[in-house]
Amino acid sequence: MFNGLIREIAKVKSFNNNILTLKSKYIPSIGDSIAVNGVCLTAIEIYNDGFSVELSPETQSKVAIENYKNLVHIEPAM
Repeated sequence: MFNGLIREIAKVKSFNNNILTLKSKYIPSIGDSIAVNGVCLTAIEIYNDGFSVELSPETQSKVAIENYKNLVHIEPAM
């Protein structure tokens, strides 16, 4: 469940082949739900300085992909 409070503004490192990689102080566990710009996504890879999530083609067709550049807001599930 998300509470609507933004935890952090994260920097987009890359967005290639459906994989969005973020530089973030918040480090989730693999499988955690993270709202990125309000869209619930699942952490699939973890790094020392951030994490990656995957956006399915269906998700990409429903969201404003142009907003997944530079900075995004993230909110982990409670």
